[in-house]
Amino acid sequence: MLELTKQKALVVMVSHNAEMHGKEPKPISYIKLAMVVSNDVLSFFDGGMKAAFYKKDPEKKQEELLAGQLTLLKFPKIQPFDYDYKGAGFTFILHYGIDGKSDITLGDCRIDSFKFEMQQGGSVLMKFKIGCHPDDLQSGRLDKMIKQHFEITLIPPDEDQQQNAA
Repeated sequence: MLELTKQKALVVMVSHNAEMHGKEPKPISYIKLAMVVSNDVLSFFDGGMKAAFYKKDPEKKQEELLAGQLTLLKFPKIQPFDYDYKGAGFTFILHYGIDGKSDITLGDCRIDSFKFEMQQGGSVLMKFKIGCHPDDLQSGRLDKMIKQHFEITLIPPDEDQQQNAA
């Protein structure tokens, strides 16, 4: 499962809507994030994706080559692309402040709308959307965080939660 720990991310957008739960509307918020991550994250989505887009750089040091680092883009002109992945049951933490007391923690989140932009050097600009149900206070705080960088943590559901969400 995709897991991120204290990953620096840009809060691109926050929007609010309602989804129907039976006959009752339930507020939902969508948080769009963008972050530069190691191309190792591609292996989560597909075991062959990293090797499909990256190759070893022959000018790198021998120890880096032995570590299996794929940092050179095979297709430097490749355009950003969407990737169809949806997950449910994640816990999302937006780290705020110096001691964790001000963090925003949201459970039972959905993730989707992934977009990848491959970059030279073994990095990927990854964008995705989180659907969650913040309370009124959390919702107001999230609105004030648009276009700012924060550390985020994304915790996957345990296996039982994952099977129930499927």
